[in-house]
Amino acid sequence: MERITFYMFHITLAFIILLDFFVRGRNFIFVSLILLVVILLLNNYFSKNEKSKWKIDKKQEALVEVLIATCMMALIVISYLLGGRSQHGLNPTGCVIWILYLLILGKFFKDYKREHSGVE
Repeated sequence: MERITFYMFHITLAFIILLDFFVRGRNFIFVSLILLVVILLLNNYFSKNEKSKWKIDKKQEALVEVLIATCMMALIVISYLLGGRSQHGLNPTGCVIWILYLLILGKFFKDYKREHSGVE
């Protein structure tokens, strides 16, 4: 069940990014953010329950993190190139979003290197 809420969270986040770029209205984003908080609470509940906990090793976890970050960055860049403009500053022309993305990639390579060298 934790895996389902994980996917629901990221699909909702992608939907919020699309709303931010192409829909000019705060009501849609506000409702989506409430849904996102509910999903986070459900994910937190299911992660504490051993029967529904998603068992994933560190290598796969790092790979999932970088894959999600790359998909979100691609969504932001494609939305920008299609003519959308973010209402909240997620445009790829800003350096902060790229710094955050590079930090995520750096963490991935650090974790991946540690996993292959056998050092814990």
